[in-house]
Amino acid sequence: MRALVTGASGFLGRHLVAALNARGDDVVALVRDIDVDSFGSIYKYKPLRIALGSFDQVERAIAEYEIDTVFHLAAQTQVSTAVADPIGTLEANVRGTWQVLEACRRQKVKRVIVASSDKAYGDGEVPYTETQNLRHSGVYATSKACADLIAQSYLQEYGMSIVITRCGNLYGPGHTNWSTLIPGTIRSILKGEAPRLRSNGQAKRDFLYVEDAVEGYLKLAESSRVGAFNFGGGQAWSALEVVERICFMMQSGIKPIIENNSPATEIDEQWLSTDRASVLLGWHPTKPLDQGLEETIAWYREYLK
Repeated sequence: MRALVTGASGFLGRHLVAALNARGDDVVALVRDIDVDSFGSIYKYKPLRIALGSFDQVERAIAEYEIDTVFHLAAQTQVSTAVADPIGTLEANVRGTWQVLEACRRQKVKRVIVASSDKAYGDGEVPYTETQNLRHSGVYATSKACADLIAQSYLQEYGMSIVITRCGNLYGPGHTNWSTLIPGTIRSILKGEAPRLRSNGQAKRDFLYVEDAVEGYLKLAESSRVGAFNFGGGQAWSALEVVERICFMMQSGIKPIIENNSPATEIDEQWLSTDRASVLLGWHPTKPLDQGLEETIAWYREYLK
């Protein structure tokens, strides 16, 4: 395929670009700013062409490189950042999405995959299924729900081949946002420090190994199915359980510091049913949490030594 990946310098984007290039696909990686360190893994793969600039340049990149498949991953992905910068978050996640979709419509792109989030389900019944209404709350979840609904509207109004991914919390090698649970915990233990939990540690989340997420994206690109698909690890884990697993696997006796200062609006439990992906795509998560953590810890040991 001739693929354009927005947000290609992000955690998922880097893994997806690597997988596409390993398959021999021709890839345009669209980013607003180049971070040489984060792009190092991408530069190892060929062929790669990089279209630089804002989302306004998407249409030109699509036309110039005769793109047939667009993976729209670019977004502001952090809840804490959304609280501090709602305008920037809405600009990136909402305006950015309609710009990409409109460019795809005008250029008659054959296939579009848009990244939403499990957070768009809000406090809905778990496990979340794709037929549920989105019950977003807070700026971040609302921005992702808006992007999700905009993608659905382009699918319905224009008959475009659009699919929407709603993934659990991604983790794995290469994730260097230390404010997130798994990278932050591993780094703290490697530094001999106590990991900190902003919450009371009891909120449960769905954790998905990044390579399993990439496999879901590739299956969607090759499929003619449209609409929303959930991708998750198939089980809910509390933050404290995850930290305890990491401590055990790293043979650390350090106890986490539970700050218990998360907002009152935090949702107690979020996890996904992946039955639709299983039946229609033949997709299943292949890395149980412990196996995924083992590989992730090994990567951080090398990266942070």
